[in-house]
Amino acid sequence: MKYNKKTYYDIYQSPFGPVAAAMEDEYIVRIVLPRTNQNETLSVLFDKNNKSAFVREPSLFKDLFNQFDKYFAGRLTAFSVKIKLAGTDFQKQVWDAISEVPYGETASYGDLAKKIGRHKAYRAVGNACNANPIPLIVPCHRIISSSGNMGGFGGGVELKKHLLELEGALLINSV
Repeated sequence: MKYNKKTYYDIYQSPFGPVAAAMEDEYIVRIVLPRTNQNETLSVLFDKNNKSAFVREPSLFKDLFNQFDKYFAGRLTAFSVKIKLAGTDFQKQVWDAISEVPYGETASYGDLAKKIGRHKAYRAVGNACNANPIPLIVPCHRIISSSGNMGGFGGGVELKKHLLELEGALLINSV
């Protein structure tokens, strides 16, 4: 993802590792879930962009990181930060549908395909989930396979399992 404006970032130390967040103007534009270490997380954030185009500005992320604290403590069920999603119209439809899946619940890729009127597009829905630039806030971890298995997740299946357990979402099966 290429950024067009001045992009600010910071790192949040989650219970699962460092999470990177990027912001343009007052909008969150990217969340990178934990990788092996902070440097790897940042390299994913800076991917295809000149690192010098990013400015670390912790003060801009206080509200988001306060909400992360509450979320990871099980005291926040919905984020209230401004986001700006960059993607195709189809991806945006999928991400909007994902955002409607309540805390503590799951939906299948097929459910989302039906919701957006593309009944057979469950694989494309899965690809859109994988391309989600703002995981956690757009909670793609709540999307599972129709068989009840977890399916994939950009942050890894273990993190997906932990997030669903944190939210109290019941899974029929687990991988």
